[in-house]
Amino acid sequence: MLYPTLNQPYVFIMIFLTGLACGLFFDASNFLAQLFNKNKIITQILYTISTFLSIFTLFFVNLDVNFGQFRIFIVLTFLFSFLIERWTIGNFLNKLFIKSKKQFNIKLPCFKLKKHRKTHSKQEDDKNN
Repeated sequence: MLYPTLNQPYVFIMIFLTGLACGLFFDASNFLAQLFNKNKIITQILYTISTFLSIFTLFFVNLDVNFGQFRIFIVLTFLFSFLIERWTIGNFLNKLFIKSKKQFNIKLPCFKLKKHRKTHSKQEDDKNN
């Protein structure tokens, strides 16, 4: 056995706090996506970054606290705390951000791809050849 069973409450608390922190990563990416007017490309990039950041955070906290042993209670604790954060603190922060965004009229430029127009027709190509 690598560590005593007295260490289990500490592991539980640290993984719980990690799940809350990872939920805040997703809240931050959601806020940035709203600032960019829900641009699909930027939103997907932000969610991908948040996902990888959450995975790395969980991995390194588990490595530090639990010596890298993934057990079922670690996964369930992480998911439970992540969902609690998203349903409670996340909703509260989202409503607060939407109100402040409307009040202060905060917007970042939205990047849109322009469609190319045809500069000449097929008949003009035939004339030139």
